[in-house]
Amino acid sequence: MHEHFGDRVGKFIDCEKFITFPLRKIVLADFPKSHIVVIGNSAQTMHPVAGQGFNTGIRDAHVLSKLMNESESAYIGSESFVNQYYTSRKSETKKTLFFTDSLVNIFSNDLVGLSITRGFGLSLLDNFRPIKKFLVNKMSFGK
Repeated sequence: MHEHFGDRVGKFIDCEKFITFPLRKIVLADFPKSHIVVIGNSAQTMHPVAGQGFNTGIRDAHVLSKLMNESESAYIGSESFVNQYYTSRKSETKKTLFFTDSLVNIFSNDLVGLSITRGFGLSLLDNFRPIKKFLVNKMSFGK
């Protein structure tokens, strides 16, 4: 392990066996109809790139909180309320799932020329502040 990580993460005492599991996107097929709202990684599991699973969960909780504050207490938990929540999150969540899948496909692909294109894109992103700011805001706040 020390060969791979060096001194960056401290001293490794022992590593007997590596265990891996496949990383893949999972989306809940049927959402509950009433009284239950599923948020964050309970509703969908994204590839763990760019922190988007966490960010999406935070945005889910924010939207749910906002809807609850704007609704009458008898309405909260109703089928109509639950549908309103899922409808309000559907578009952004689909875009984020597409984005994370695309990142995984781009950075795990060794097609000739793609590494040069990736390098150029990352360099452009790193050196052109408006693009970087837009992407950070989109990924962090969904805006």
